[in-house]
Amino acid sequence: METLGTSESMVVWKEVMQALVMKDWPRAKAAKHEIEEKQRVLENIRRKEGKQWAPKYFVKGVGADGWHWRGGQGKHVPQSPLVIHHY
Repeated sequence: METLGTSESMVVWKEVMQALVMKDWPRAKAAKHEIEEKQRVLENIRRKEGKQWAPKYFVKGVGADGWHWRGGQGKHVPQSPLVIHHY
C-alpha cells in the first residue's frame, strides 16, 4: 500500500477491513467511528472555508445512473462486492 495516497479507500478503511475479516466487531466499530469523526472535522473545516468536497475519480450520474469514473469516458462502474477470504 505504499504507492497509495493517505486518502485512498484501501488505506483509510484498512483497519476496519482487517477487523471485519477477523470478526473483531468492537475493533471494527471503533475504527469506523474514528474515520467518521475525522471526516466530520474535515467537513466542518471545508464548510468554514466555503469549500465543497468533490470526488477525485468519479462524477455523479443523472438520476439513477450511478457514478461514472472520470477516466472511463462515461462508462458506468458497477458496485464492487466485498470479498472475504477465509484462511
